[in-house]
Amino acid sequence: MEEPDVLLVLQGSQGKQEEPMIVLAHDQASFASLWRQINGFSIPAPALDFSTRVVIGVFLGQRTTGGYGLSFKSAAWQPDGRLGIAVFSSAPKPGAMVTQALTSPFILLNAPKAELDPVITIITD
Repeated sequence: MEEPDVLLVLQGSQGKQEEPMIVLAHDQASFASLWRQINGFSIPAPALDFSTRVVIGVFLGQRTTGGYGLSFKSAAWQPDGRLGIAVFSSAPKPGAMVTQALTSPFILLNAPKAELDPVITIITD
């Protein structure tokens, strides 16, 4: 089976989610809603092909400082046909100089659609 093509849509530190969560957008309307939640109405959501793709949103939840983040690590097809995606969660080292502001790290990924929802693993350092 070929390696899955997972693309970065958007990532940042202001996902506006207080609690950790994973969200799947299976169509343009649900993606646009997710996009507005992050960006407001000032930047329209890009048009994506949802006939063969899905958008996966991973939100770390609110943090009290900067220095936290999420990044795409890897993807592989599982034996049951699910797509397995690994996301790396980073945190500031003790004593690191960080922004003293509330943050909410997130990442949006565009991945191949499968019959079963993907399995998301968050790896911490």
